Amino acid sequence: MKQHRFKKTITSIGIIVGLAVLAGCGDSSEKQLNQIAVWEDQGWTADGQLTKLMFEGNDEVRARATLAMARVNDTLTIDSVRLAYLNDSDPNVRATAAFVYGAGQWRKGAAHVVESLERDEDPQVIRETLQAMIRVYARDDYQKIFPFLRHDDPAIRAQGLLTLNGLNRRDEVDSLVRMLDDPDRTVQWCALFTLLGARTEAGAVAALPFLRDTSVEMRRLAYRVVGASPDLTMKDTLLQGLNDSNPLVRASAAEAFGLQPDTISIVKTYPYLETEENPLVLMSLLKALGDHWRAGIEPYLREFMKHKDPGVRAQAVKAATRRLDGDFADVIAPAVTDPSPQVRMAWCEAIDNIATYIQFDREPLQPYADSLTFDTVPRVRARALQTYLTLNGPNSAAHLNRIYNDADRYCQQMAINLIGTFRLQMYQDSLYEFYPTIIDMWRPELKWAILAASANMSPSVQPTPVRREIFTWGIDDPNRLVRWYSIAVWEKFREDHRDKLGTYKTDLTVENVDELLHPYAANPLAHLETTRGRITLELLQDRAPRAVRRFIEIARAGIYDGCWMNDIQPGNIVQTGDTRVNGWGLPGETVRDELQPDRVDAGDVLWLINSRDSGHGAFGLVLSRSPYLDWRYSRFAKIVDGLDVARSLTYSDTVRTVTIETPDAI
Repeated sequence: MKQHRFKKTITSIGIIVGLAVLAGCGDSSEKQLNQIAVWEDQGWTADGQLTKLMFEGNDEVRARATLAMARVNDTLTIDSVRLAYLNDSDPNVRATAAFVYGAGQWRKGAAHVVESLERDEDPQVIRETLQAMIRVYARDDYQKIFPFLRHDDPAIRAQGLLTLNGLNRRDEVDSLVRMLDDPDRTVQWCALFTLLGARTEAGAVAALPFLRDTSVEMRRLAYRVVGASPDLTMKDTLLQGLNDSNPLVRASAAEAFGLQPDTISIVKTYPYLETEENPLVLMSLLKALGDHWRAGIEPYLREFMKHKDPGVRAQAVKAATRRLDGDFADVIAPAVTDPSPQVRMAWCEAIDNIATYIQFDREPLQPYADSLTFDTVPRVRARALQTYLTLNGPNSAAHLNRIYNDADRYCQQMAINLIGTFRLQMYQDSLYEFYPTIIDMWRPELKWAILAASANMSPSVQPTPVRREIFTWGIDDPNRLVRWYSIAVWEKFREDHRDKLGTYKTDLTVENVDELLHPYAANPLAHLETTRGRITLELLQDRAPRAVRRFIEIARAGIYDGCWMNDIQPGNIVQTGDTRVNGWGLPGETVRDELQPDRVDAGDVLWLINSRDSGHGAFGLVLSRSPYLDWRYSRFAKIVDGLDVARSLTYSDTVRTVTIETPDAI
């Protein structure tokens, strides 16, 4: 068989050219900044040249080089980053160095992070260091955080609370409760957020006054803190939340019932099922009902499976499958023929979830899963295949082979994933023949699936010749994401191929940085016309120029038009941008992550990814402060008008059109 291979070597010529450009520029920081952008786009340190710029040039160049180190994420540079972290004269550089540790989750550098916390007195550095402690999981040093709860800077006090929460160290509840009296509102919110994880009676009692707060976000969080309490007398208090004038507060109160350890109190929510009209609140109520199944719920679930909103119908299906007594197959049967793919997907997901921990008669469900493997929507029939195999359907082999040979690439990907999961050795030769047919495909997901399946099917650390050749194709692939994945696969077989990682393919040069990454005199605007109204985004070309560039390309191509909401967490985030919900509805090329040491807050728009540098174009509209998203996603836009519209979106809504408004080019 002809071998398809691609070897990318980094020669000294590229480095010499880069150095010549810098030398020719004299002290021009602009040229240095452009060169940093190029090296960052390539994903390497240019044999140490990027690292050197962390210690040379003006403050802006050093800070920008340090930020690039976070995006390149080369752990071999940890000693150099430590020097900048502890010794640079500019606090912005030191703070950015803390971000390098946190963004890369360099746990081996936890001692360096703690060392900075003990030495540095600059508020910006302290704050970023406290956040970095979460990401490197410096849990054993949590006692060092408490003095910062008394710091003069409220931003540091707030971050100290979030760090205790992120490290799962909420032991001293009295200290947390005391922070609710802090004069700063952000600190109060962070104290409530941390008390939610503590799940104590003392925390719930302290949160009670905030149930009457004028702030919607405070009330939402306070109800969840009360619901998480082991004190069962709080259930009547939670009912007050279901009468709140704001639907997001009602949704949080409903969620709080799901957090309650008592299953009896859930019956008190039944009357609200008959009067509540907001789909987001109903979804939260149904989830709570599923978590605490009680007699008398079945008629409600049957009725909600006819609701006009697909999100409500989907949640009703998931709640019905939590029933532990009797046969529920007939109750959820309508979901199989529901007009919404989301509801049909929910049926599959619900069955897969309960099959992991509940023993039940699987045979009555097999015909339903069988029919869904022929669904017209690729993601539904692919997921239905997984469900059918989980149910031990009698035609599993035939269905797997059919989906494996499906014309849709996503179906093929899912079938290969299942081949690896079930270690079906008979497919190894077929995968060997399959890989060369996609060797020129830039999209990495199918190649990842073949590499993973081949590795999972190998019973020892010695790969067979067939598997070795597959892994070699992966390590020689032109796409760095595939090479990166192959390196991880090779590690299973105790072979180190990190020298083959190479760089990302890029069309960026020192001369065209402004043209490609900063083409506009001011930030462009994007107008999302949804079925609920207009949402206007300001695209942050200085923060995430690559994501902004791709977003504009996709929007102008009309790919975002008609997108429904892929996922909704009421009051927290709405995900959209992909008509197929699995990445395959978007261009194959991915966009490099452009992480920043930001805190994710209401109105931010995030570039969604499944793994590092894997974003195709789906995005998330953030509806409230979300600490669990900090330092994980590129923030490429912000909502400047229409945040209330975004908060009202449901699964029945769509993005009709996206219009880009750009200022004159520079």
